[in-house]
Amino acid sequence: MRLAGAILGLIAAAACAAGIAALARDVRGEIGALATANSDNAQWSLAQLDVEFLAFQLEVRALQAGAGSAQQLRRRFDVLYGRVRLMETGPLYDPLRGRPDFDTGLKDARALLDWAVPLVDGPDAGLIAALPEMAERSARLRPELRNVTLSGQRAIAAASDARREEAGATLVRIALLALGLVLVLAVLVGVLARLVRQTRQRAAEQALTHGRLQAIVATSLDAILVVDGHGRVLDFNRAAEALFGTSRAQALGQDVGGFVALPGPGQARSPDVALPVTGRMRVTGQRRDGTTFPAEISVGTADSEDGPIRVCFLHDISDRLAAEQALIEARDRALAGERSNAEMLALMSHEIRTPLNGILGTLDLLQDTRLSARQRDYLRIVRTSGDLLMRHVNDVLDIARLDAGKMPVTRTAFDVAALLEDIADSQRPAARQQGNSLAVAPGGTGLVLGDALKLRQVLLNLTGNAIKFTRDGQITLSARQLDGDRVEFSVTDTGIGIAERDLARIFDDFVTLDSSYGRLSEGTGLGLPIARRMVRAMGGTIGVESLEGSGSRFHLVLPLPPAPQDAAAPSAHLPKPGPRAAPLTRRLAVLVVEDNPINRFVVRQLLADDGHSVDEATNGAEGVARAAARRYDLILMDIGMPQMDGVTATREIRSTGGASAGTPIIALTAHALPEDRGRFAAVGMAGTLVKPLSRGTLRDLLSQVMAIEGDTRAPVDLPQAGALRDGLGPEAFATLLAEFLTETEAGLARLVAATGADDAAETADLAHRLAGSSAVFGAVRLRGSLVALEQAARAGQTDQIAALAAAAQAIWPETRSAYGQL
Repeated sequence: MRLAGAILGLIAAAACAAGIAALARDVRGEIGALATANSDNAQWSLAQLDVEFLAFQLEVRALQAGAGSAQQLRRRFDVLYGRVRLMETGPLYDPLRGRPDFDTGLKDARALLDWAVPLVDGPDAGLIAALPEMAERSARLRPELRNVTLSGQRAIAAASDARREEAGATLVRIALLALGLVLVLAVLVGVLARLVRQTRQRAAEQALTHGRLQAIVATSLDAILVVDGHGRVLDFNRAAEALFGTSRAQALGQDVGGFVALPGPGQARSPDVALPVTGRMRVTGQRRDGTTFPAEISVGTADSEDGPIRVCFLHDISDRLAAEQALIEARDRALAGERSNAEMLALMSHEIRTPLNGILGTLDLLQDTRLSARQRDYLRIVRTSGDLLMRHVNDVLDIARLDAGKMPVTRTAFDVAALLEDIADSQRPAARQQGNSLAVAPGGTGLVLGDALKLRQVLLNLTGNAIKFTRDGQITLSARQLDGDRVEFSVTDTGIGIAERDLARIFDDFVTLDSSYGRLSEGTGLGLPIARRMVRAMGGTIGVESLEGSGSRFHLVLPLPPAPQDAAAPSAHLPKPGPRAAPLTRRLAVLVVEDNPINRFVVRQLLADDGHSVDEATNGAEGVARAAARRYDLILMDIGMPQMDGVTATREIRSTGGASAGTPIIALTAHALPEDRGRFAAVGMAGTLVKPLSRGTLRDLLSQVMAIEGDTRAPVDLPQAGALRDGLGPEAFATLLAEFLTETEAGLARLVAATGADDAAETADLAHRLAGSSAVFGAVRLRGSLVALEQAARAGQTDQIAALAAAAQAIWPETRSAYGQL
């Protein structure tokens, strides 16, 4: 803008100068005209006309009086004639000709002269005779000539005045233009001065910036190379000298390809190939001694007087890559440690549960023998110690699974009040032993959606702690609705309380606090840490308020949205443990595949005592051979065995089509992790029994699995299905039956696949829908199996879901084929 203004100013100045020059030329012409003007001669000639005419009149009068001479009169006439002739034709009087008064006077004068010429040129006698008339005509002409003189003089004077005024106006215009020129020049001078100042300021700023950039380049910790369009080094800072081992003087003018190159085979050390136009990338740097190093280069493009240049910032990333490699190795070590930890947990689970299975199973066998009172006391002590050890093992495994995120959270409908009453009922005997009163505060929140099993375990841990550290006191369980979907649970006791210094660490792993009841509070210190982890896994918080000597209040807040109304019937109460199942009246043929002789002995005796027939196999390969040769009612399969493990053996039994290919296979294992159960179900196992095994748990599983096997009803109530066909019509019935068969087959496949705890709610809903469809089409045995599966899923009995789903699927082929009889 400033440059455009300066240009416009220069144009204006040039225009002013041109105008002044033109006006000066006009003034010069006017002055010249004034200098050479004949206005004075014209005025004099006009005045002389009047004088000469007067002299002519006087000669006429003198000759009349006899005092003059004819010759003198002729001379005066000739002069007057010349004056008139001059005014008629002379260029000096051109401006006057055309004026009425001037032209009229000259015309009259011409008439007088033309009349007098013959007389003047004739003889004297004729001239003298005409003098009277000549005098009279001259007298009449005199006023007119006087007007000619005066008019001419006025015209000449006016023309002179006009010329002078024009010259003056021109001078004024010249002065104005000169003033404008001066102003324009003054503005231009100001603008130019400002431009000069700005240019100097910019030059100073650029010099300062250049100095700073030079300082940055010189002091930068990163190597900086400035490269021209041909790849020649234009600048090379001190960091680059140190990095490449080359002085700046040696580097200038060198090809940048001698310093950096792209990684990869066949990369030419050429700037057009090795360097990007802009951006960041990894390259390989080469020092003067030939050694190379990994580097990261950042390239920017700029313009210079000699063309585009590239500014390259180069950083040696050897340390960073080493650190990254160290991090990778540390991560690998951590992952390896995690895998080792998982393997250790699996090993611990197996190696501890296996002998515990022998101990506790043998105790079950021993309990049914004839024992003295003292022996039964000893047996009770051993059994209690074994159960305590089992709880410790489970606590450690729970900690590991929670930390690894391998304990999924389920969402089922349950009644909060019923849950608290169940916990109170189960813990009142232990509370009474300490002289405590255990109560549930009135109130509650009704049906909610959440993980009832984990919440139950947390509240059991908190209630158990309250009982241990309270004697002859009061313990209260309560729940109240907070804002939104949050529900607060609390366990309050009047026990010994917790010292303020211990509140911060009460939830830490393996923390046990000394107290006056120390002999009654043995434990691993994992109950509260497990509770905190479970609460966090459910998206809640847990805390404690306590005053030493006055009791404690543990409280937890969980997000528990209200359950839909249709969930009330199946989930109003959590299932309570009922009496152990009685021995089956049906005698089963059971194959036990187990490599540990003690475990084989325990399982065989537990089954034999209930009247079942037992065959044994010491490894997976032997178990596959026996299952192929004989049809068994049930196979109990250990997992970790030599030669062939239980998973591989199950896969072989299912795929070879032997006599027991369709027999329910139950995993009998110490591998208790959820992902293991999913793996077992994937190969066709119907359920899992986790060591240590007891008579009661074995009977429960056999009752559930064999209840379906023992159903002797026909798979389809054909009369009911026939009545449905008659009511709908053959075509409509055939269409609906085809849809039922397709949907049921797909649904059963989904039920077998969904065996995890996090799928319990979905499993229950799907089993409910399939059971309803089965009832409509008369599939009575399938409906019974699906109802049992639904009940187990809604009760949270996740360890039984897989077995019941497999049993339902086993009924399906016979059920499907039965519809062909219609």
